[in-house]
Amino acid sequence: MPHRPRLVNPRFSPALRAAADARETSGIEGRIRLHDLRHAALTNLAATGASPIAVMATAGQPD
Repeated sequence: MPHRPRLVNPRFSPALRAAADARETSGIEGRIRLHDLRHAALTNLAATGASPIAVMATAGQPD
């Protein structure tokens, strides 16, 4: 796994592992960073029609 385990909360390890497995299976080249997973999750949330306020709240952005 490309991340440094001491720098990542253990709760995120399964998500990083799943993303790495999916990357290998799909043929996508390059690394997948934790930030990439966050960005994808927020993008998908917005694509479902969630309000900008809900997306911002999920992202931890101030009002």
